[in-house]
Amino acid sequence: MTKSPSFVHYPATIMPDPSRTIARPSVPGYPDGYGPAGRSRVDVIVARILALDEGDLDIELADIAASLDARHDAVDALLAAME
Repeated sequence: MTKSPSFVHYPATIMPDPSRTIARPSVPGYPDGYGPAGRSRVDVIVARILALDEGDLDIELADIAASLDARHDAVDALLAAME
């Protein structure tokens, strides 16, 4: 005889809270039938980034940092640590 698992039920419910989200997972691929033939989604994204000039890169980085700053503390330190 197999012992059934024990569960303890509590009256609390944990609901989704976007303020606890740092990054959402991303599946690195296109759904079947979408995207350019022979190129992965990552290849397309990297090509787009590499095509930006330095001024556009600075603008994109500022936009990303501002978006993250609205929800998280010390974004600049986090991004600097990733270099």
